[in-house]
Amino acid sequence: MFDAEIVVEAPINVGVASLQAIRCPSCGSNKIGIGGTYTDAPPVGAPLPERASWWIRRGEHGVSSETIYGVFAVARPRRSDVPQDPDDFRRCRQLLDLMPEWRSRIGEVALVYQWYRPFTNRWDEMDRLWDEESPYGKCPQLYLLMQTLREESIAIREQENETGASL
Repeated sequence: MFDAEIVVEAPINVGVASLQAIRCPSCGSNKIGIGGTYTDAPPVGAPLPERASWWIRRGEHGVSSETIYGVFAVARPRRSDVPQDPDDFRRCRQLLDLMPEWRSRIGEVALVYQWYRPFTNRWDEMDRLWDEESPYGKCPQLYLLMQTLREESIAIREQENETGASL
C-alpha cells in the first residue's frame, strides 16, 4: 500500500491528469485500486466457504490467482495461466494468505494444469524472493526467476499440444 496525492481543487483536466499520473511504486503499473486496504476480509480462522466467497466478491483477482482458486474451489475459470510478473504473484499470495490451507497444497494446481508445475515446484523460492525484495519496491530476482519458469511452462504447453494429450 502507498499514498498518492490527487489534485481535486483544480480544473477537471488537472484532476484527471493527477489520477492518471499515479503509479505503483513496486511495479510502475497504473492499474491501481483506490481506497486502501480491505478491512472487511474475514479472519483466517473463519470457515473456508466464507473466506472463498469474500475473495470472489472483494479480493484482488488476476488470471493466475483465479487459476489457483479454480483448482481448489472446483470452479474452473474461463481462462487460466501462470503468474506473469511479481504483481501477479502478489495477487496469488494474497489469495493464499487468506486460504493458508491451500498454500501447502499448491502442487495440486499442477495436477490439473501440468504447465503450472515449474511454478508450483519453486513456490517457496518465489515466496522467499518476494519477502526479500518487495519491501524495496522492485523484485528483479523474482521477475527473472518467473520469466525462466514461464519459459518452462510454455515448453510444457507446446509439448502437450504436439502430443495432443495432457502430460
